Amino acid sequence: MSSASAYTGNIPHHYEQYLGPILFEPYAADLAARVTSHTRSLLELACGTGRVTQHLDRRLAASARLVATDLNRDMLHLARSIVFSPRVEWMEVDAQHLPFGDALFDVVLCQFGVMFFADKLAAFREVYRVLEPRGRFLFNTWDGYFANPRAALLMRVMNEELGARAPDLLSTGPYSFHNQAQIVLLLEEAGFHSIRLETVARKAQYTDPNELVEGFVEGSPVGAYLDRLDRSLRPKIKARLHAALGEQLATYGHDVPMQAIVVEAVK
Repeated sequence: MSSASAYTGNIPHHYEQYLGPILFEPYAADLAARVTSHTRSLLELACGTGRVTQHLDRRLAASARLVATDLNRDMLHLARSIVFSPRVEWMEVDAQHLPFGDALFDVVLCQFGVMFFADKLAAFREVYRVLEPRGRFLFNTWDGYFANPRAALLMRVMNEELGARAPDLLSTGPYSFHNQAQIVLLLEEAGFHSIRLETVARKAQYTDPNELVEGFVEGSPVGAYLDRLDRSLRPKIKARLHAALGEQLATYGHDVPMQAIVVEAVK
């Protein structure tokens, strides 16, 4: 299964309801806090359901321009319904082909989106082009399975249940872009300098394992992929995930250990 599978239909709602508070909110707050309050113009790529956008809207001065973009129309539609702010400019945009002139933004920001860019170098070059001189590019990306045991658990269940038919959603998508040397090399090739990478560990709590199970299966393209293989697989995978989470309970309890890499680069 391609990691580019669309987050369409009800998937964005489940993604926001179940995974948003547990996995993404802690890093949304962290990334937005790295944006200085005197920022004049900010472009957000892959804004998803608007979690970072909401933080930015509260943080930036009223006079600052805030453009929130995503390639996925259904994600944007949900974000508009969550972030009630007339100053946010919502746009359906491909990060590899930005429809903006040169040197228009002093910050470009992306929360857990760069992993999905098919041509990361092309996207980074576009970011470089639209940034003002000395402008900052801020993004985060998930670290590997070794630092994200819940993601490792999902892939273990998939591999045990499906073997060669297991989806590649995680191995080529969310958890695929954590080689720090590769990240630096691509940014340098795009023209950036003063590149800084920081490993950020967080823990988020859940009260019901069903929140993670529903999020993993219903809040991503995994469920639709399972249906295409065999409609009986969706409940079977959910049952396996519940059992696996139960096994991990003794080690982690209801905390979700997770780790990401936060990257800052200057034009």
